[in-house]
Amino acid sequence: MKIIKDVLRYQLRKNSIVYYSESNKGIYFFFDFNFFEISQIKVKRCHWFFNDEKFLKLGFDKQELVGYFPSLKLEKVLDYSYISIENGIGVATDYANSDGLTHVETLFHLPEEKQIIKEWLPNSIYHIQDQYWCNDSIKDLKLIDAEKGEILWAIPQPKVEKPYGYKGLTNTKKVLGIYKDNLWIQLPDSRILALDIATGKINNEINHFYYSSIPDGIFLDSKGVIIIFHYNVYAEFSLESMTFIVDKKLGSEKDLIIRQVTHHNGDNCLYFTGNKDNSFEPNIYGIFNITTQSIQFLKERESNMGYFYQAPQVNEELFAILDDKGNLIIHKRTEMQNQL
Repeated sequence: MKIIKDVLRYQLRKNSIVYYSESNKGIYFFFDFNFFEISQIKVKRCHWFFNDEKFLKLGFDKQELVGYFPSLKLEKVLDYSYISIENGIGVATDYANSDGLTHVETLFHLPEEKQIIKEWLPNSIYHIQDQYWCNDSIKDLKLIDAEKGEILWAIPQPKVEKPYGYKGLTNTKKVLGIYKDNLWIQLPDSRILALDIATGKINNEINHFYYSSIPDGIFLDSKGVIIIFHYNVYAEFSLESMTFIVDKKLGSEKDLIIRQVTHHNGDNCLYFTGNKDNSFEPNIYGIFNITTQSIQFLKERESNMGYFYQAPQVNEELFAILDDKGNLIIHKRTEMQNQL
């Protein structure tokens, strides 16, 4: 385990750890898995990271730009401010064409900046699977094929009766993913819909899905199983049999409450923060093994350190979490096996 102090933001990448330190403003540090420094990038101010490891949002003279550095060296600064980057695809906002009410957003292939599609794409746009992106706007839901450079379909937002306290801007609560040529979406009224990937037609509807109120900790895996890990519950719902194949409590809510959850594609674990011993602050983090349906690693907050409000980050080799005092805690996953 290694602890780096005064960290403001960080990201685990395939070949390095990137972090921005409060005590060394203006520098992004790159470390390898053995915590040896590889490189540094100087910037005017700190900005957030993108999911694609080749890109980093930088600040130059009060203008937000995107830096491209495939070999840990800043090779190119792109002219647009991209709001999302995944798998080399970026979404750029063109406010020059704005009428004050709407604006144009363009899907680009980066770093070549080859235009894929130009369309009014308000609200959330995010990567779903392979070449697919989904745009969730107030009026409709669109599915975009970035490989073909076209919108496959756009359907009106599903009609729902929003429950008391729901503050979402749209009627779609979460896009779970794609399974067997269907796009599975979660609605705030205890329903899950399956939309045909080619047409947007509703092919299936799961009514009274009583875990539908969970905002985090719900995932769709490649086998067609919806995984729920939240509060003190672990459950699995099969889209093949349309039944719960697992539905269990992990103990008393006075002993453990699960909060933020990360699911790393390709392994059988869930990475979480939570509250222990009836605490009101997230004071633990750990790993839940899906195969054994049990917690395989659990670490409590130390008295001189902060609480864990952010979800953990994980890759093939490392597990990391940042507490609210700026302590970045990094574990090698091989050292975390069977430590309970």
